[in-house]
Amino acid sequence: VGHHSTSDDSTAYRAKIEVEEWNQQSPMSKVRRLLENLNLWDNDKELELHRQERDEFLTEFAAAEKKLKPNWRQVFTDVYHDMPDHI
Repeated sequence: VGHHSTSDDSTAYRAKIEVEEWNQQSPMSKVRRLLENLNLWDNDKELELHRQERDEFLTEFAAAEKKLKPNWRQVFTDVYHDMPDHI
């Protein structure tokens, strides 16, 4: 429960306490509490996961930036079998 998009401010129509209550009931919160109660998850593991994911993202992003950009005409040839006259 929260904002629908970056241009949406859900605090205009939803109380903060309502959001907090629903966040406690979310499946992700419940699974997290279960894993913590079973000593399978903690803040250190969370921080390590975030670090690993950030490193992987930055590596993949750097590789993607090095790729050649496709020809703009491919936008149309990938969509249309027969090119419409209006394009």
